[in-house]
Amino acid sequence: MSHEVPIRKKEVLTRQGKYPVRPEEILIRQAAADDAPALLAIYAPYVRKTAITFEYEVPTEDEFRGRIGRTLKRFPYLVAYRKAAAGAEKQSAAGAEEQPAACAEEQPASGADRQNAADRSPESSMEEYEILGYAYAGYFKTRAAYDWACEVSIYVREDRKRDGIGRRLYEALELCLAAMGMRNLYACIGVPEADDEYLNHDSVRFHERMGYRLCGTFRRCGYKFGRWYDMCWMEKFLVPQETEVKPVVPFPEICEETDPWI
Repeated sequence: MSHEVPIRKKEVLTRQGKYPVRPEEILIRQAAADDAPALLAIYAPYVRKTAITFEYEVPTEDEFRGRIGRTLKRFPYLVAYRKAAAGAEKQSAAGAEEQPAACAEEQPASGADRQNAADRSPESSMEEYEILGYAYAGYFKTRAAYDWACEVSIYVREDRKRDGIGRRLYEALELCLAAMGMRNLYACIGVPEADDEYLNHDSVRFHERMGYRLCGTFRRCGYKFGRWYDMCWMEKFLVPQETEVKPVVPFPEICEETDPWI
């Protein structure tokens, strides 16, 4: 069974009015190995057509599946998805009175609904949902003194950018990391000397909006598509640095088991 973002946090993931897409249309859950084909389909264009990732070759499905599994041994790996029929439902509801979205805790699924969800196979469930993007954390450095710091990454489907998906994913990721006891988040971002067809400063601007600050730039250290690119590090403190330091708890130990689909 998959793990979702801890249920006590769901009200944060379903706030209304902050995002261009209705909150109930963008849902967050933990990634699973079976998500590898869909997530790889999101990642592959970034490899082939951009310098957002410095990777040259698209990984195989097996390699990508292994990356998901290795990450989940310690860190959160989250998927944003929506019901495949959400667009049709939205259109059919046009003109109806707008009702405030309730948080998951306020309107829990009935026992029958939860049983129906549990009875669905992963294959049938995937046919009913479309994946929009994913985000995950990983080691910043592996030596013990760095335990309270991690690196974060995010990829959103090409045709769904600027829909608020990236913000939703990062907010959910930060909730999970804070629950683990993480303190410092780091993003490694490719940047061009001037915007070109392969890379621009959008990622830097997105991280600035999410509360990250620039802490260092490595000049002309990445070579892709016949040109050199810079790489910068941005950081965000999840908690004030003077707060008590407690041991970090691996993500599998803090996430609560719930239905695999919201």
